[in-house]
Amino acid sequence: SQFSGDVITWTGAADTDWNLAANWDVNTVPTESNEVVIPSGLANYPTASSAVTVNSISLNSGSSLIAQDDFTGNVTYNRNIPNTNWYLISSPVEGQDIDAFALDEGLAVGTGDNRGLSSYDNTIPTWAYYQNGATASGNFLKGEGKSLKLATAGDVAFVGTMRTETETAVPLVVNANGLNLIGNP
Repeated sequence: SQFSGDVITWTGAADTDWNLAANWDVNTVPTESNEVVIPSGLANYPTASSAVTVNSISLNSGSSLIAQDDFTGNVTYNRNIPNTNWYLISSPVEGQDIDAFALDEGLAVGTGDNRGLSSYDNTIPTWAYYQNGATASGNFLKGEGKSLKLATAGDVAFVGTMRTETETAVPLVVNANGLNLIGNP
């Protein structure tokens, strides 16, 4: 396992308070050595009103976490893609490498080297498809929208760190058709 600590799972049995032991399956608030799991389908999801440090956290598709202060630890955010249609996405974490994401997530194969991950390039305007074998593509940018098509339905995972700072506006490009693809940073 990539994690060094014990796994602690959020239950939300009492309320949404991260720091309330009754909201955790082992009746203990996680520490820097713990791997945290936030399942989906719950009535209450955690809000951390003070700084948190954990080893890692995994959020299942459909779950939520609100951090109102610094949040330190590796984050894996899973999102279910229920079919092979195109979906508009943006990375909910900071530091997700585009090439690693494309390699790990089972993208659909298109014409030539085109793969099922694309950005909208408003300067041309057209879709710019991720190319098979690409390297040094960098990380997803905050607020950068992309279109995603998988070869088979399933979860995709965004891996990085949680953004907790106040975000500034994402710049828009006004061009031939004025379309921009952005996501909520």
